[in-house]
Amino acid sequence: MKNNKYDGFIIISATKDKYPVLEFSKGKLPNKIPTVVKKSKSAVLDYATKNQLKIGKSIPIYGGATFYYTEYNLIDSKNALKKKIIVDDVTSNLISLEAKTTLLGKNKVEAVESNKIKKAWDSLESKMALKCKKSGTESIASTSIVTITDVPYETWYRGCAPTSAAMVLEYWDNHGYSNFPRGHTLIDELANAMGTTSSVVRQMA
Repeated sequence: MKNNKYDGFIIISATKDKYPVLEFSKGKLPNKIPTVVKKSKSAVLDYATKNQLKIGKSIPIYGGATFYYTEYNLIDSKNALKKKIIVDDVTSNLISLEAKTTLLGKNKVEAVESNKIKKAWDSLESKMALKCKKSGTESIASTSIVTITDVPYETWYRGCAPTSAAMVLEYWDNHGYSNFPRGHTLIDELANAMGTTSSVVRQMA
């Protein structure tokens, strides 16, 4: 942000099989530009109308540098999911769901670059550890556990984001917003919605 206006973006990797910084640029991502969104959504609407369906929720898909897509749920009159369709946010072309794996795979980093990727991550983590040491704070890689009073604790399960979100929701479940599921049931629902990793259990730092 600059002067309270959107000025640019940085896309970072959530996994270590790709470089830490995937892309950065001035301006907005295509799925944040109103004219692009309107044009893409119009293409989906035409398809939906021809098939007597309506547009449901959508999620952005990043396929690699300069490859931006949006996946739309198409629903019937009873709001039941009938089909998913992908639109290229740059060209507004519709793409079959079957092509999704190909789209995401075409920009995968070759295995020969794995050493360079590892060096990039090692360099980043070394800098973070050094900065933490200078500031007197602990590195995020520390094995120490810090708890916040009255917030339920969950061990790491299916990703940091769903585990952390579950603890926040369980806190509110105890403070007037009841009826949330708890534990792994809640984390499973959050992980499925977020699209995080399969079930792995380890201690959360």
